[in-house]
Amino acid sequence: MRGLALLCLFTAGTLSAQERAAALVSPESVLLGRIRAHMHDVLSHIPNYTCVETMDRTRRLGPARQFQMQDTLRMEVALVEGKEMFAWPGSKKFESDDLRTLISGGSYGNGAFALFARAVFISEAPVFVYHGDDPVNGIPLVRYDFKVSRIISGYQLRVDDRTAVVSYHGSFWADRQTLDAARLEVIADEIPPALGLAYSSDRIDYVRTRIGDEDFLLPHESQLDMRQASGMESRNFVRFSSCRQYTGESVLRFDEVTTTDPGVAPKPPDEEILLPTGLELQIALAENINLESAAAGDEVHGVLAGDLKHKGKILAAKGAVLLGRITRLERYPDRTVVGFTFTDLYADGKHAGLTMEMERALLMSPLTTAPRTAALLDSRPHEGLVQARSGRVILQRGMLMYWRT
Repeated sequence: MRGLALLCLFTAGTLSAQERAAALVSPESVLLGRIRAHMHDVLSHIPNYTCVETMDRTRRLGPARQFQMQDTLRMEVALVEGKEMFAWPGSKKFESDDLRTLISGGSYGNGAFALFARAVFISEAPVFVYHGDDPVNGIPLVRYDFKVSRIISGYQLRVDDRTAVVSYHGSFWADRQTLDAARLEVIADEIPPALGLAYSSDRIDYVRTRIGDEDFLLPHESQLDMRQASGMESRNFVRFSSCRQYTGESVLRFDEVTTTDPGVAPKPPDEEILLPTGLELQIALAENINLESAAAGDEVHGVLAGDLKHKGKILAAKGAVLLGRITRLERYPDRTVVGFTFTDLYADGKHAGLTMEMERALLMSPLTTAPRTAALLDSRPHEGLVQARSGRVILQRGMLMYWRT
C-alpha cells in the first residue's frame, strides 16, 4: 500500500507539472497552432489546378468621387508546383508567371491565388496576435492579426518600372471547428515614397471547391485596393471560377469563356503559309458579343467576308476562319471601347499567323471606329478599336471590320 501511495503521489506531482506547462500555452495559441497545421496540410495537398480569373477594374480620382468601371479582364491562372502561372483563356499552355506579359497597364496583382496563403500559413515569417471572435457576413469566425518585417517578407510592389520589397501586416479569419481559413487580408507597410504609392491592400475569400472527386479549399474572390500619392484610387474585384485539375498536356477550354459555334471551329492545319504585306482582309464577326458580360481576354472568331487574293491567286476563300481575342474592353460613362486582335487564319487545311492593323469598322449605330486617344491604357500594336455608346450593347454577328497586313 505504501508503494501504491508513493506512485499516486508521483502521478499527482507529474500531472501538476503538466498543468503548469499547459498554463504557459494559452488556448488562443493552441488554436493558432491547430489552424496553421491544418492549413499547412491543406495547401500542401492541393493538386496542380487552374481557374478562370475574371477581374473587374474600377478607379476614382479622389475620396470624394465614386468608383467608375475601368475595364474587365479574363484570363486563366494556374497553380503549378506551388507557382502561379497565367495565360489568356483557351491557351494551350501556361508560359508566364508575369502578368505584365498579358496586361500592359492599370493596376493588378498576383499572389491572391496561392502565394499569400503560403506565406502566412506555411512560412515562419509572420508574428501573430489573437484578435478574438469576428464574424464575416454573419458567419462566426475567429480572427488573428499578423505582421511580417521587410527583411523576410518577399512582398514586392511595382509601379511602372520602379519596384520595392516592403513589410506588411494583415489578418486572417478561420472557422474554429473545421480550421479552414475563410478570409485573408494583406496590407503593405513602409512603402517607399519613390513608388508614388500611398496604400495597397489585398483581401482573399476562400471556399471549398470540388476538383475531380475531392473538395479543396481554394480562393473564391479577392479585392485589391491601391491608392496613389496623387489621391487616385483603384479597386479590382476578382472572381475565380471553372476550377479544374491542370495537366501540361491538356488543352484547356471553358464554356463560360468561349462562345464558338461548332461550325466555325478550325481543323488542325496541314500547311503553314506566309501572307504578304499590304493585303486587305474583310473580317466579319462570327458570333454576337455582349459587352455587358464580355471581358478582355475572351476569344473572338471571325470569318472572311470575301476571298483573300494576291496577284490573282486566292490565298484564302470567303468563309475562312480567323481566331483572335478581345484585348481591351474599357467602360466610360458615355462609351465603351473594345479592342480586337486577330492572330490566326485557317483556310482549307492551311494556317497563317497574322500581323495586321485595323483600318476601319463598318460604321453602324451605335458603333464608331474609336480614335487611339480614346483608350485608357497604353496603345498596343496590331489592335483594332471599336467604340460603342454606353448601355446594353451587343456587337452583332456579321459586324464588318477592314484590316491590312
